[in-house]
Amino acid sequence: MSGGPRGVARPLAGDGLVAQEGELSLVCAAPDAVTAALVDGLLAALEQVAARR
Repeated sequence: MSGGPRGVARPLAGDGLVAQEGELSLVCAAPDAVTAALVDGLLAALEQVAARR
């Protein structure tokens, strides 16, 4: 979807995670002991999808 509209993200203060790979972004709550594995999976998926673009 290159050439489409672009958004602007302005993270607010507080705990959270923002990751960017090329034109893809991931924004989620900061991982804790319960969600760390899920967030690791999301980061891996972000990297894999970005590599295929």
